[in-house]
Amino acid sequence: MTHRPEDPTMTNFSISQLTESDLAEIDRVEKHTWPAEWQAPKEKFLARIKTFPQGVFGIFEDKKLAGVTTSMRISFDLKQI
Repeated sequence: MTHRPEDPTMTNFSISQLTESDLAEIDRVEKHTWPAEWQAPKEKFLARIKTFPQGVFGIFEDKKLAGVTTSMRISFDLKQI
């Protein structure tokens, strides 16, 4: 489906790398998205951000965090971190 800029239902989305300052919002999204037993704690996201900050992204809908995705490198030297 194609949205035209004049379409009033079109929402403004942006994607950006997340940082430690986003932890409260990450936690809010995590709690809204997953049942309690599947939620990752803030400490897990903090560890991900500290270990591989390039792999933690958020999608923002009208400047509010609406989703989080993480990735990880599967081959790296821990001595370089």
